[in-house]
Amino acid sequence: MSASNLPSNAKWQQMLAIVNQSTTTVLPDLNAQFRQLFFKRLLAENTLVFLLQYIGLVLCAFGTSETPVWLAAGTSCAFIFMRGPSVLPGIWFGTFCAYFFAHSGIALGLIAATAYALQAYFLLSLSYRFLSPTLIYYQQLLLTKFFVLASGITALMSLILTVACYKSILYPVWLYWWLANLTGVLIFSFALITLDAFFTQIDELKELNKISLAFYILTIITPLLVLISSPTPAITLSTSLLLLLNIILVSQRFGWCGCVISVFCVGFGLDLAAFLQTPLFTTAFTFQTVTNIQLLLLLATLVGLSLGIRKFSAS
Repeated sequence: MSASNLPSNAKWQQMLAIVNQSTTTVLPDLNAQFRQLFFKRLLAENTLVFLLQYIGLVLCAFGTSETPVWLAAGTSCAFIFMRGPSVLPGIWFGTFCAYFFAHSGIALGLIAATAYALQAYFLLSLSYRFLSPTLIYYQQLLLTKFFVLASGITALMSLILTVACYKSILYPVWLYWWLANLTGVLIFSFALITLDAFFTQIDELKELNKISLAFYILTIITPLLVLISSPTPAITLSTSLLLLLNIILVSQRFGWCGCVISVFCVGFGLDLAAFLQTPLFTTAFTFQTVTNIQLLLLLATLVGLSLGIRKFSAS
């Protein structure tokens, strides 16, 4: 290019003015976009947690009969581990609205909402401080420590709810609520955390023998259906023990994931059966029977998870 063809200084100034006028559209405000995305995501997460908390309490606490495993305790624990303390507003408002619209009163709603939120927060913060930032454990000691931690926190919060509802300490009610609370945390939160962590490996199921997989599914579903339809203590006890053994069998075969999916199916099935008032939950001995089932389910969960940890360590 010759010197005579070089653009004049006026042309450069004109181009610079055009660029300066377009900077607001060419260069977006990244900070504003980030804040907008953050608040949208925060709103979506809390809305989801609000709905799960509300539905879980309506299903488990305000149905025709109380359920043996608290879904709301498990979902709140799982989501606070997955998303952090930012979901606490959803947990709190979901609990409060569930109690308020069940005509339990504003005072009881405030106490219950605060108890649920504090329970989830303490489980998260103490686990972060002394154990692990996740609920997937590869050491037996960590699982044992979390069980002790969860037992203490759920026992305290269940006691607070019992006193708030009945104005006194009723041991049978507290025991029932504590076991429902504890099993809810162990079963539903572990299942959701595991599903979130291993969902990307779902294609590995295609490599399993379909007949073998169907057999193990039937070993859980069949005794569960017999259990929720059981009209007598003898059938209830025998099917409960069979279900315990089958959960251990599935855990031995499929490890950690097999255990959490099995106990999740059993826990959710029992909750749904209680909501629909199947024969198991309409007999004169329902309280004692369901308490025994809670203990067996808790034992099956701990043994199954321990077998899953051992299977992982041996691989």
